[in-house]
Amino acid sequence: MKTLDSNLDDTPDVEVDDGSQFSISVQAAWNDIDKLGHVTNAAYWRWCDDARVQYVMAAGLQEPAPDRPCFVILSATGTFSASMLYQEKGIMTCRTIRLGRTSTTTQHSLWLKGGRAFSATFELVLVDQSTGRPTPIPQVFRSAVGALDGLLPG
Repeated sequence: MKTLDSNLDDTPDVEVDDGSQFSISVQAAWNDIDKLGHVTNAAYWRWCDDARVQYVMAAGLQEPAPDRPCFVILSATGTFSASMLYQEKGIMTCRTIRLGRTSTTTQHSLWLKGGRAFSATFELVLVDQSTGRPTPIPQVFRSAVGALDGLLPG
């Protein structure tokens, strides 16, 4: 299982304080900036998606494709705590806080030098794309996530 994966030339010097064991490095690009000079909320949500996809693949699910089960977002909530500026680097964490038979809850946080700038919670269901129906979460994923995030096997 990956812990603190970096997709930048250098990992930001950011303290992560939420118990997460998986993260990706992010950097605000020019197209992430709004008229006020800070990162748009769409970038925060995109980074959550990027972290979550890499997290579930690291935990044993295959890369998303039309013929494979995939997680679908049922709901998402977020709290913005601080602004992020052009070229600023941060760490987006992802962890599972609940693991059901066909659904799960993930928690994400964006960490900057000044602390947590954003947090989000996602309710997800694993869907068989050929039927559009929920499908059981595979044991390999359950075991990997349970070990990484300290969840009891279910």
